[in-house]
Amino acid sequence: LFSRELIGYLFTTSEEVIRVVSTLVYILLAYQFGDALQITYANSLRGIGDVISMAVISFIGYFLIAMPVCYICGFVLEWDITGIWIGYPIGLTLTGVMLCGRYYWKLKTKTQSKEFYRFPGILFPYRQNVRYGNTVDEPHRHFPSGRR
Repeated sequence: LFSRELIGYLFTTSEEVIRVVSTLVYILLAYQFGDALQITYANSLRGIGDVISMAVISFIGYFLIAMPVCYICGFVLEWDITGIWIGYPIGLTLTGVMLCGRYYWKLKTKTQSKEFYRFPGILFPYRQNVRYGNTVDEPHRHFPSGRR
């Protein structure tokens, strides 16, 4: 942020390009927040096996929200390149918010069903131990002390 005027000089000596680059750096900062949000919840949904909704939400966020915002801000409102770039963080952030909502909704509905307790690697009470055939709360009969 402090060297935003200097970044343009790495590529050109044109004052107009340097001015545009120094303006777009602020939009790039907003993009990072939306990108982190989207990546976190997209991978969380992938981890719980909900990939179809992730693809639908991403389509809505990128094509039905971000592209029209880019067009409206860039061409209708005549904000030029700044208006076009504003659509990217808006679409990405809204996609991240929708993915976040889907993740917590899915997590809430899965915790209320028996399917949730079948995830391997997550230790929940009464989870069926596949290897020994007993639940987690029962002592393990293969060890005298009841421990693994």
